[in-house]
Amino acid sequence: IEPFRKRLQQKTSKYCGMKSHKSEDCSHKKKPNNQKCIMCRGKHASDSVLCPVIRKVREKIGIHFSREKVVILKKEKKQETQVHKQNEKKAIPINSQNVWKKKAEQRQKEADERT
Repeated sequence: IEPFRKRLQQKTSKYCGMKSHKSEDCSHKKKPNNQKCIMCRGKHASDSVLCPVIRKVREKIGIHFSREKVVILKKEKKQETQVHKQNEKKAIPINSQNVWKKKAEQRQKEADERT
């Protein structure tokens, strides 16, 4: 029987998910737009409270967030709703009545041209 040997873990950055360097040496540490979570592939650090995987696990085991982290989550949610509202405003509603009138007018012109 051989003695138990701990398997060596690869160095993985929690900021970009790359296995070539440690988190301390990561160039994406101070660039949140370039960060990539290794659990959900989102644009945040792997240990961030913004990660939906971390939130679900914490909810399941009953660990609550600190007040500071709750504030961060609320800000993120507010930003998401603002972006969603902006996208809704950009959508152009189609006036279906005008579309049908134009099609009817085109059909009438085609019928007049045939006769």
